[in-house]
Amino acid sequence: MNPGSEERFMYKMRTSLTNSTAAEQTVVVEPWADEHALPAGETFDVVARAPQAGTLEVEVGGNRIVVWGWEGSVVNLYREGALVYGGRGERQPVPTVPRGKSVRGFLHSMLNAEDPGSR
Repeated sequence: MNPGSEERFMYKMRTSLTNSTAAEQTVVVEPWADEHALPAGETFDVVARAPQAGTLEVEVGGNRIVVWGWEGSVVNLYREGALVYGGRGERQPVPTVPRGKSVRGFLHSMLNAEDPGSR
């Protein structure tokens, strides 16, 4: 991030994703669609920063783990303290979504995809 840009992020949320399976998993950071391989036995730290409180959403299915940021957040992955990133420049905050919708729910409805959280 650019110097001084941390000032706009007053809220921080951190969690870990550990691949406890014998197979490599793909971690997708949404809504940026960044995909990263998570080898068996490895861990990613997920760090979200935002100007307001929110919640990360996580979907697990098959060999994919999808992590969704919330409105205004910027989400990054770290492995052993090093940033894991696709390198497309500074990540922009998640845009606003309609009131009452999560980012995941909104994008699933826009793409006519089944939202596992709606079952």
